[in-house]
Amino acid sequence: MSMQYPRYPAYKDSGVEWLGEVPEHWEVLPVKWIGKIINGATPDSKEPRFWNGDIQWFTPVDIPDDKVGVLYHSSRSLTQDGLSSCAVRIAPPNSVILTTRAPVGNVGVTTVPSTTNQGCRALAPYQFNEALYVAMVLLICRSELLVRSNGTTFLELSSEKLGSFQLPTPPPQEQSTIATFLDHQTAKIDALIAEQRHLIELLKEKRSALITHAVTKGLDPNVKMKDSGVEWLGEVPEHWEVLPVKWIGKIINGATPDSKEPRFWNGDIQWFTPVDIPDDKVGVLYHSSRSLTQDGLSSCAVRIAPPNSVILTTRAPVGNVGVTTVPSTTNQGCRALAPYQFNEALYVAMVLLICRSELLVRSNGTTFLELSSEKLGSFQLPTPPPQEQSTIATFLDHQTAKIDALMAEAERSISLMQERRNALISAAVTGKIDVRGLVDA
Repeated sequence: MSMQYPRYPAYKDSGVEWLGEVPEHWEVLPVKWIGKIINGATPDSKEPRFWNGDIQWFTPVDIPDDKVGVLYHSSRSLTQDGLSSCAVRIAPPNSVILTTRAPVGNVGVTTVPSTTNQGCRALAPYQFNEALYVAMVLLICRSELLVRSNGTTFLELSSEKLGSFQLPTPPPQEQSTIATFLDHQTAKIDALIAEQRHLIELLKEKRSALITHAVTKGLDPNVKMKDSGVEWLGEVPEHWEVLPVKWIGKIINGATPDSKEPRFWNGDIQWFTPVDIPDDKVGVLYHSSRSLTQDGLSSCAVRIAPPNSVILTTRAPVGNVGVTTVPSTTNQGCRALAPYQFNEALYVAMVLLICRSELLVRSNGTTFLELSSEKLGSFQLPTPPPQEQSTIATFLDHQTAKIDALMAEAERSISLMQERRNALISAAVTGKIDVRGLVDA
């Protein structure tokens, strides 16, 4: 960074360990001297007249986690009655909102008069201080703010700890110059990040279309087709069958041993739950995040699925898929499908992957949707002859690996650009680079 941008002519020790040296003419001030800290509160959630009014009420879910958010609308809002009921104070437009628990350190700048819940604190900068500059400084201080947070259930940054936190503070005009420079420069980086994210979405669509065509129409463009008799499936190759899942493999339900019994856990038996199954491709499943002992297995009569079984999440969420590499069990959020002889697990998994919306339609529940064993068992799948299943699976394995490699490359580009953005912000707001002559240029 210092090679690209000039440094200030003279520096002094800030007296703050994490900050190091700052430009000689800057001050280092506690947050409470920079702006007024306004705590949040929550009206009674069961009182309809307190909610859905004109007063914005920001909570941590409204604040982005990787950049300074520009905050126009909160996901929930208060009425004047709601505001009065909990004595929450309104922060003026151009206040900084900082999440101070679950998580600590996400930042936004308001555009309208606003309130927050207890998971945020607003900082209304005193005259002359520039909200965007202050927000940028707080953004790069996340790890320092976390160190100052306390709590057992969750970490929280108190008003006192936030108020005494020391920030580098240039003169007002310079704060504004730095904020303008960073606004322009980070917008360019954000545009490049958005391009890479768009590329990833296009690649996901391409992968999904490739899988869908191969597992429903086959690889031979000249093959004769027939009506499958299944509305969502349409035509399939004439020599394929359309079979219910229960004819393709044995469905094995999951169970959970007593979580308070130590001798049931941390054994050698893999126990997959929905958290272990990726949500956008067929996962290759080697290890589960938790495992069972033989006692744990016996305690709940859960059965082991052989290697090369398909694991399907059947609640919270429905439709994520993986293929096991070892003997495995699952909890009640998944069902294993052990394909009968000749059926190819990877092919079956690829078909189930592209059937997520159809499986969701067949799911029931009030608290959460769940796909029952019966509904899964009767679900119709296109079923080529065994050798063709294997050929299609191999083709898709190779082709999707290429697409996945391109997506991984795009993800790496995003990470590098995010690092560059953070480094640029950090260097500018701590005075490691001098951008005063660059804004007009």
